Amino acid sequence: MEWHCDGVPVTELIPLSISNPLVGGHLEIYCDDSETGRAILESGREIPRNSVMRIDHKMNYATLGQFLGVLHRTAPIRFGERVTLVLNQRSVAKPYVDDNRMFYLAADNDHDREWVSELAEDVWTNQLPAYRRFEAEHPVPAAVDAPVPGGARES
Repeated sequence: MEWHCDGVPVTELIPLSISNPLVGGHLEIYCDDSETGRAILESGREIPRNSVMRIDHKMNYATLGQFLGVLHRTAPIRFGERVTLVLNQRSVAKPYVDDNRMFYLAADNDHDREWVSELAEDVWTNQLPAYRRFEAEHPVPAAVDAPVPGGARES
């Protein structure tokens, strides 16, 4: 599949069969703002490999993701084949939340703030600590052209 953002809130990918060997076919997620990624693609360039998270599919395991507004694709399969069941999930209780971004919902729904508190609590107690843990465990290397502290300067 080409790079895209989903229009549904949650997607579950369930591999039904995966050939052995399989080359390609993994999920790729762009780890930056989707608009930046789209601009890169529209300029004719490729998404930088160091900005892509790779998730391999594995039998007996599902991948559950919230890809609404997240730029991602399935990498081309270069050898082998894979059959995957794709389930797009929506909320029965709050369908109005599913298709909207948080900024729109917050501006549009000032009568019921309970869901905002619930989402904010999840961000503060689960998502941010997980991101910070990941960043601490996976430091980003300095750019090649970045000055090295204490290094010689060019005149």
